[in-house]
Amino acid sequence: MQDVYAFIEQNREMYIRWLQQICQQPSVAAQNRGMKETAAMVEQFIHQIGGDSKLLETSGYPIVYGEFAGESEKVLSFYNHYDVQPEDPLDLWESPPFGAEIRDGRMYARGVADNKGNLMARLAAVHAYTQVRGKLPTRVKFIVEGEEEIGSVHLEEFVEKYRDQIQADGCIWEFGYKNADGRPQVSLGVKGMCYVELVCRGANTDLHSANAAIIENPAWRLLWALNTLKTPDEKIQIKGFYDKVATLNEHDASMLEQMIYNEESTLEKLGLK
Repeated sequence: MQDVYAFIEQNREMYIRWLQQICQQPSVAAQNRGMKETAAMVEQFIHQIGGDSKLLETSGYPIVYGEFAGESEKVLSFYNHYDVQPEDPLDLWESPPFGAEIRDGRMYARGVADNKGNLMARLAAVHAYTQVRGKLPTRVKFIVEGEEEIGSVHLEEFVEKYRDQIQADGCIWEFGYKNADGRPQVSLGVKGMCYVELVCRGANTDLHSANAAIIENPAWRLLWALNTLKTPDEKIQIKGFYDKVATLNEHDASMLEQMIYNEESTLEKLGLK
């Protein structure tokens, strides 16, 4: 891969400009700001580096789909998103949130890490490889949505509507980070999430705390309910919760014991004791 790495180094300024360009384009899904423009920009990037690209419509923001030919019929899929969080609070920024200013070797912009940096790094890698080797070793797909920061509300609709396009032998998600030691992280899976809203109603008006002796505070009822879900040693108490959880085998346990994890650096980084 030294020839590919050399090409990347020779073209690093161009790749940095690519990242700056997309970071300078606002794409705040929660405010419908710059979304169409950013989707079109991503589609154009894929097209200009040799991929077949198009916008696939949903009831929300479009999903950018790209495909590159490869020597093998095996398919590797990349998932990314082009939307970003709102840039508030503005007073904490030292440079414009969408200025993509470079200071001391680092680029500062809303979305530069989550997730435009990951996306552009992957596009740059595909570009470099194809420029040097002529063709990728496997087919590659890009699926780039615009609603990740608001809960991917139309991703299920996309999956149902475009099942043929999403077929792949493997999928790499959006990550690409380093741990406290500066080691690249490889995540082999992620947890699911469950959102629950608990509602507890009490009196029909605010009450003075003097009434606490005779009228139960709904806040305590919520606390008691939450206490039934989890023990202090992190065990989930919901019946059946662990029924389908696989137990660690000897190989898994051995890998965990060998895994380098700098707990002290992580605590220091997060300001925890």
